Amino acid sequence: MYRGRNGQTGLKRWPRAVAGALNFRRVSAGYWHTCGEATTDRAYCWGSNSFGALGDGSPEGTDQLKPVAVAGGLFFRQLSAGTSLSCGKTSAGLGYCWGENWHGDLGDGIGGYGVVSLTPVPVAGPL
Repeated sequence: MYRGRNGQTGLKRWPRAVAGALNFRRVSAGYWHTCGEATTDRAYCWGSNSFGALGDGSPEGTDQLKPVAVAGGLFFRQLSAGTSLSCGKTSAGLGYCWGENWHGDLGDGIGGYGVVSLTPVPVAGPL
């Protein structure tokens, strides 16, 4: 069964409000999860937590039907949800990513089969 992104399960064929009382400036839909930048500049994600794509620190596979706060207390001005990872730029202009890191996708200088980050990690500077 398809897991909806509004706190309910089942296939939805038209737009629905996101569950909760959050106001979003922008949202980014990934393959199985969605992330949003709230008007408070805090990041929230919901949907599938495959490979830690929600960034809230919960175990892989802990799907969320409602938005959960991205761990770390960071303030984001831009977010992008990918297939199994997410990245954001803080209000200070620093990059952070979380989720699947098998091919070094998170930009932290680490990578390898099965490597994931359940919470945001800083993107490393240029070599």
